[in-house]
Amino acid sequence: MIVACVYMNRMHRRWVTLLTWPIMTIALAALMACTAVYEKSGGTNLGASYATIAMVWVFQGVSSVSGPIFYSYPAEVLNYSTRAKGMAIWSVVNQCCGIFSSFVNSIGLNNVGYKYYGFYIALLPMQWFLMYFFMVETKGYTLEEIAIQFEGEQSAVVMAQHEIVAGVDADSEKKVNF
Repeated sequence: MIVACVYMNRMHRRWVTLLTWPIMTIALAALMACTAVYEKSGGTNLGASYATIAMVWVFQGVSSVSGPIFYSYPAEVLNYSTRAKGMAIWSVVNQCCGIFSSFVNSIGLNNVGYKYYGFYIALLPMQWFLMYFFMVETKGYTLEEIAIQFEGEQSAVVMAQHEIVAGVDADSEKKVNF
């Protein structure tokens, strides 16, 4: 995660997420298979237990590479007037996912066993599909250029007008005296 944070400005956000999601799906499928072999052996297959641990590390390692993107991307794509509200909603959704993960996953693994991983194996490709079609690359763009990608040419004009009305000249970045 630290390495990903350091190289965040050099990485293409869309490319990283579109690459890491299939690897995470494969690692999770391998984790499910290794856990199934271990469970069916009655807990005697040491190779399957070691492979299960390795797949957890692979999954978490790959997930950590794309982790910083999901904290920075919402701030990059939201325009100035909605950024605080959007980040608040993002934080609430993220915390709800953490609560779900903390409480429901253990119940699911307890009741369904290794088959519970199938839920996430199905969820990851759906997320990848949505990212492929809806995620816009933001590396190297200014907030105005990102707004144009999401909202069209008119959005940059509106943003510039709001900045001038707010007392900031968009061209000089200095306070405008009225």
